Amino acid sequence: MYTSIVDNQDQALAHLFFHCCLEDNNFTPAEMDDLSAKLVILDLNGRINIKEELITYRSYRSDIPDEQLYIRYLLSLIKPRPRAGTLFLVRRALHRRPDPRRP
Repeated sequence: MYTSIVDNQDQALAHLFFHCCLEDNNFTPAEMDDLSAKLVILDLNGRINIKEELITYRSYRSDIPDEQLYIRYLLSLIKPRPRAGTLFLVRRALHRRPDPRRP
């Protein structure tokens, strides 16, 4: 199942792009140009191997049982989440006692 294959934000971005643009199982030259430009903008080309991800996507594409669930899963990986340190600082700020010296 794709949940055991796609497990990080970078992969999810690439696989979502493949899913949206690879309907006929081939990229047109315009789609390849678009993909290349987007990968540079997202800085994915240095963090993941696009050829391997495309092969992986093609390996499970026909086995996606529910497209909406698949897209929701990818979006859940893409959606930025606060880091634990950030949450700690927010909690600390919310529960901090007021400074009696401040008006």
